[in-house]
Amino acid sequence: MNTRLAKSPRGMLGRSTTLLAVVAASLSAGALADTFSSTAPAQPLLPAMQKMADAQLALYGDKPPADWIAGAFYTGLVALYHAEGDKGPHLDAAWNIAEKYHWQLQAGGGASRNIAHADDECFGQMLIDLAVTKNDLSKLDPLRKQMDGVIAGFDHPENAKLWANDEKRDGAILPWWWCDALFMAPPTLTR
Repeated sequence: MNTRLAKSPRGMLGRSTTLLAVVAASLSAGALADTFSSTAPAQPLLPAMQKMADAQLALYGDKPPADWIAGAFYTGLVALYHAEGDKGPHLDAAWNIAEKYHWQLQAGGGASRNIAHADDECFGQMLIDLAVTKNDLSKLDPLRKQMDGVIAGFDHPENAKLWANDEKRDGAILPWWWCDALFMAPPTLTR
């Protein structure tokens, strides 16, 4: 284990976000299953998830949701809200973030320099879940416009330069060349 990464705020943020996203998704899947059964699933992890989500929200502060860590966290935040069953503050927190960023994807830095990058597209999952939850699909107009632009320019050589994969290794320039990109980009593009 890389102890330097584990002790850094980014390392802790990434590990905590991953755990929150996995557990929240599991619990929301249980909540969905509960729709079809008469017994509510036991949620012994919910208080720990809520505490972790609150800590993550404090860590992010004003940081734009423009990388894979933020995207996974915000996706998990809405899943946590669904697991809470309308009893927690996390829907309002997610809504405020969506409003702050005008219901649009934010281009990150480093390898991720445009919204056609899966790291940046992951945030769209939260936006979609919020709009569907609140039954206000008009909020998705800015995101839809961005995604239409991504799809229209998907094969454009200038966009392909920004995907940052190793063409020699992968055999081609690919937009989603790492395994978790399939978690990040396609749900935003297809929903």
